[in-house]
Amino acid sequence: MFFAALFMAFGESWGQAFYNSDSAGDYLRLLAPLVPLTYLDVVVDSLLKGLDEQFNSMKYNFADSFIRVVLVLCFLRFVGMESYVFILFFSTIFNAALSLHRLMKVSCLRISLCRHILLPLGCAVGAVLAAQGAMAWVGEVNGFFRVFLETAVSGVLFAAAYLGLGRLAEPRERVLEKGAAPSK
Repeated sequence: MFFAALFMAFGESWGQAFYNSDSAGDYLRLLAPLVPLTYLDVVVDSLLKGLDEQFNSMKYNFADSFIRVVLVLCFLRFVGMESYVFILFFSTIFNAALSLHRLMKVSCLRISLCRHILLPLGCAVGAVLAAQGAMAWVGEVNGFFRVFLETAVSGVLFAAAYLGLGRLAEPRERVLEKGAAPSK
């Protein structure tokens, strides 16, 4: 989620630094929400393979590839690049959802909306917004040094926020896991 927020906030400077292109930065911003989903899919597929679920992982990946090819053949010619972006979002969500559902079923994994999704998302958004403010004070810095500064400042702020807030939530979660009533 950190890199998705980083690409959303600083896509233009990344596009300029790496590709000398404004449109590359626009695509980085557009495709940024796929970063955590793609990472999730790769990790969950690896975990499924480790749990002897390689056949199900292969089925999901084959279905995803088949759907991508069919959708590209049906829509790309007529609608253009916008349809390809839609296809990427649809197939990535499809594959990640199937794989995650299977992992949760075979491993009894439980996901906390607050702890595993909202906390890192909030910390990432807060960190890059604060870094944007800090970068306004830096002045005119371009290229790879700007990308380095944006990433370093955002990363330090994200790590501090995530680790700090994660530790605050930890004692309450342990109480809830043991079955005791939460203290107020």
